[in-house]
Amino acid sequence: MKAGWHALCIYVVLILAGVAAIVAADRGAELSFIATRDLAANHLLLTGDLALEANGRQYLPQPVRRDQRVLPRDLSTTPQGSGRAETEPASFSIASEMVRTAKVATGDSLHLCEAQLKLQVRALFCGDGTGDCLAVVDLTAAEREAVEKAGAQAAKLQQECKE
Repeated sequence: MKAGWHALCIYVVLILAGVAAIVAADRGAELSFIATRDLAANHLLLTGDLALEANGRQYLPQPVRRDQRVLPRDLSTTPQGSGRAETEPASFSIASEMVRTAKVATGDSLHLCEAQLKLQVRALFCGDGTGDCLAVVDLTAAEREAVEKAGAQAAKLQQECKE
C-alpha cells in the first residue's frame, strides 16, 4: 500500500514540474510594449503612445487587414495551418537580419539559388535571436528532387541570386 502512495506522489510531483515548466516557457511569450515618448503617471493612453515590442515568439494564425484590431488571444506561440496540397514542408536557413529588419516576411517568395527555385515562405522561426532564422516552405516532389540533386539541403534562401 505504501509503495502505491509513493508512486502516486512521484507521479503528482512530475506532473506539477511539467506544468511549472510549461508556465515558465509561456512567460517568454508575453507581449510587451515600449513607450514612444515620455509618459507621465496616470497618462491616458492614446494611439501611438506605445509600440509593440515583438520578441519573435508570437504568430498571427489568420491574416490581418490594415487597421484591424489584434488582441492577445488572437496570437499563437506557434505557426498554424498546413501547406499546399501535394507538398511536404522543408526548412532552409535565412539570415536573421533579413527577418528582423522586415526585408523578408511570411508569404514572400525567396530564391534557393543552388537549386534554381523560387519558394514561398510559409513561416519563420528565429529562436532566441542568435544565429540564422529558419524559413519553412512547401516543396513539391519535383522541387524536393531539384534540391537533392543540387545538394542544396543546407543552402540559404536569398532575395536574389547572383549571376
